[in-house]
Amino acid sequence: MRKKTVGIVVGVLVLALAGTVYGLRFSDDTTIDQPITKITLHGGSGGVAIRTEPGPVRIRRTVTYLGDKPGATATVRGDVLTLGGCGGGVVFCSIAYAVIVPPGTALSGDIGSGGLAIDGLAEVDVRSGSGDVLIANGTGDVRVDNGPGDVLISLASPQNVTVRTGSGSASLEVPVGSYRLDGKSDSGNRKVGITEDPKAVHRLSVTTGSGDAKIQTR
Repeated sequence: MRKKTVGIVVGVLVLALAGTVYGLRFSDDTTIDQPITKITLHGGSGGVAIRTEPGPVRIRRTVTYLGDKPGATATVRGDVLTLGGCGGGVVFCSIAYAVIVPPGTALSGDIGSGGLAIDGLAEVDVRSGSGDVLIANGTGDVRVDNGPGDVLISLASPQNVTVRTGSGSASLEVPVGSYRLDGKSDSGNRKVGITEDPKAVHRLSVTTGSGDAKIQTR
């Protein structure tokens, strides 16, 4: 999985989310000049696309809603940026975020529904209720707990990875090397194309329910 491909996927995700209209819709842009080292996802529905680039943090927010117009949903405390949901007072609300952050930024938190596309982040620890999760060019440890959606991960350097899916499939691409491997697939197919070494530094744990699992080198 290469950056060009990931860029296309991220763009398609954002456009698709922005084009799903069930009420009123608006978009806005925010630039954050202070240093940010971590992003936290705080529930909500909609999709999130994040990529890295030197410079200030930039947020493009597309909100679809019925009821009261949502106010600010992204907040900063110290060096942590929180991407929140709509809050109360709305009949329906969905927020799609497209965010650019500096390289080395970490990500954690929960997303209720909607896709998650990440390119070039450091450590990632996320939980998703539904929707696909795409992580490309990862430079830190990865933990993903997903429900019915698929998980696709491609690492830029060897890291520890833990993936759990309910009914979705899991695909993991890692650099050539030796890895400790565990996890299981209850009813899905499992294909392993890496060198397994119980004494290796990095551990790959991939567990699926009814979905397939594929682990291979880049």
